[in-house]
Amino acid sequence: MVKVNRLRARMLEHGCSMEVLSEQIGVHISTLYRKMRAPESMCLWEVEKIRDALGLSPEQVLDIFFGA
Repeated sequence: MVKVNRLRARMLEHGCSMEVLSEQIGVHISTLYRKMRAPESMCLWEVEKIRDALGLSPEQVLDIFFGA
């Protein structure tokens, strides 16, 4: 399960709004909002694009997207 609060914190640290992140990963902002509410619907390619957009380390990716 995605740790949405940690993802949002990382977005704030990076100075990235939902609108900017949606543009960077190539999804409509409403799609990103929906996926943040139901993170189990996030695809691997979206995780990879978020990783790149926010400069997440491998450990952060595992913690935010795949941690228990």
